[in-house]
Amino acid sequence: MKSVNDKIDEFEGVMMDYPPIDCPLVHRFVPGMYIREIFMPKGTLVTSLIHKTAHPYFVLKGKVSVFSDNDGEQILEAPYIGITTPGTRRVLYMHENVVWATAHPTEIQPKDESEEALLEAVKLITDEIIEIHENPFLGGIIKNNIITKTELLTQ
Repeated sequence: MKSVNDKIDEFEGVMMDYPPIDCPLVHRFVPGMYIREIFMPKGTLVTSLIHKTAHPYFVLKGKVSVFSDNDGEQILEAPYIGITTPGTRRVLYMHENVVWATAHPTEIQPKDESEEALLEAVKLITDEIIEIHENPFLGGIIKNNIITKTELLTQ
C-alpha cells in the first residue's frame, strides 16, 4: 500500500505539467523567533515541504482546502490558527488569495541587515525545520511546481 507521501510525490509529477507558481515569502525576525509568511494566489495548487518541528501556523487571509496525513481534509478560512506536527506534508488549493504564516522559536538571527545575512539565517533555520525530501519520480525537491535544489528552498 502506498504511503501518503508516495501519493503526494505522484501528484507532484502531474503538477509539473502546469507553470511555476509565484508564492513570495516574507521573512521576519524578533529575538528568539523566526516568522515566515507566504502569499499563495487564488486558484493555485501547491504541496508543502515536510516539517520536522511542531509550530503554530496562521491563515491570515483567504480560504484554502488543505489535505494532510495528520489532519485529513479541511477547509480553512482566515482568521485561523493551527499547530503543525512533525512529519506534516500538505496539499493546498487556494479558493481565494491566501496569506499563511508560521512562527518558529530559534536563537538564529541575521548577523546584520543585509539580504545576504537574512538568507543565510533563513537557510540555517530551514535546515532545522524542514526535512529534505527528494521526489523519486522527478529527481529533485519540488517547490512551487519547480524542481529545485536544497539551497534554493529559502527563496
